[in-house]
Amino acid sequence: NMELSIATDQAVGRVVQEALANSVRHSSGSEVDVWLGEIESELHIEVISRGGSALASLDLSGSGMGLDLLAERVRALGGTLVAGAENASGLEMSESPKPVSPSVSRDTWAVRVKLPMGGKS
Repeated sequence: NMELSIATDQAVGRVVQEALANSVRHSSGSEVDVWLGEIESELHIEVISRGGSALASLDLSGSGMGLDLLAERVRALGGTLVAGAENASGLEMSESPKPVSPSVSRDTWAVRVKLPMGGKS
């Protein structure tokens, strides 16, 4: 049973929501796994999408601002966020999430967040 502050609880919801929205925009039709768990007094969140294809409509391509704002929210809570493409040859993730061009070949897109478990409710 995880005890989360209100701010952390809200951040968890936003992380998952933004990561799933990015999966639709950048990897439509992909298989998506969402995992939340406690490791060494930290809440870990992973949203990993595999396969799929980018939407052709530029209207839905996104500006990358969603991940940037989310990273700020996570840092304000004392956490970290990394997001980016992963391919068969290894990890290509960044602490500063940037939108990936639909033409970039990738097998997997991942958003990983670590948040401290403590905090005020």
